[in-house]
Amino acid sequence: MLSSAAPVLCVSDVQTMLNYFEDRLNFEIIGRAGDPPSWASMKRDGVEIMLISGDYPEPAADWAAYIYVEDADTLYV
Repeated sequence: MLSSAAPVLCVSDVQTMLNYFEDRLNFEIIGRAGDPPSWASMKRDGVEIMLISGDYPEPAADWAAYIYVEDADTLYV
């Protein structure tokens, strides 16, 4: 039985994205590697998202990760 998934998003700047997820979306950073970080993991309400950058193809302009919420207006403060 599968119980969860953790999408890995390829980004240009892990630290900038971490700041956004932490400051604006209230995710908790649970791991990171490198200085500046080239990989990080964060979690909120049982949802985990990982970020990665490095010698990979350029980040896609149209990537997506869907997170379903009960009340989007309450979530966005």
